[in-house]
Amino acid sequence: MCIIAIKPKNIEAPSKETFKNMFRANPDGAGVAFNLNNKLYIIKGLMTFDEFWRVCEKIPVESSAIYHARISTSGGICQELTHPYLLDENIFNQRKIYTEVKKGIAVAHNGVFSEFDKKEFNNDTTQFISTYLVPLNKLERRAFKSILDDDLDKIINKLCGYSNKLAMIDEKGNIKKYGSGWIFKKGVYYSNYSFESYYHTNFLYDDMDSFCLSKKHKLDAKIQYLIENDPYFEDAYESMKAYMTDEQIYEYYTKGLF
Repeated sequence: MCIIAIKPKNIEAPSKETFKNMFRANPDGAGVAFNLNNKLYIIKGLMTFDEFWRVCEKIPVESSAIYHARISTSGGICQELTHPYLLDENIFNQRKIYTEVKKGIAVAHNGVFSEFDKKEFNNDTTQFISTYLVPLNKLERRAFKSILDDDLDKIINKLCGYSNKLAMIDEKGNIKKYGSGWIFKKGVYYSNYSFESYYHTNFLYDDMDSFCLSKKHKLDAKIQYLIENDPYFEDAYESMKAYMTDEQIYEYYTKGLF
């Protein structure tokens, strides 16, 4: 699944409980990118919640920040493949767990770019960055522009497709988000609802045997619970049920694909 949270400048960061929810649902490592004194910082490879929180709580409110918690879909679980990544053609620079640059852009991803092969040294996100974002960034530099300029929004949104979301931040704290379905709450944008406390009830896990008599009953209960508690799920469910089964829709939800 993964989750991204975006905090603009001078906006209070999410609470410790919210960060805990994010990490609990996406426990394969976390990272942050933020600007400070006209520099971009990327700190990732945070493999426990305590490590994640110690970094998050020190980011000044004046900074813009993107936060990411990961579920591994390719490349395996390791510090180097946690997000965000430096937008750089060198894969070794993308994989660094600490980056401090005077000029640069960090990228975080929620979803799966299924067109890329699974590899041990990198994953679908690093391959997407190298294949698409690096050339676009070079193109804009030649025109004395930034990849974050509005004129590339349509291209990057099209590359994201229906099920992927991206967030980028530069050294000045400029942030752009791509893809559809972002959730806005208390000044912060989230890429899915796994930051919410209700996401972590029994209804979203497989310990419902005492409540449900059958596998179908269990799935029906999960779907009904999400319809009642997640307005975004309700809208998506209504549009998707005509051509997908409840099981497929629920799998898409749990993987953060809509």
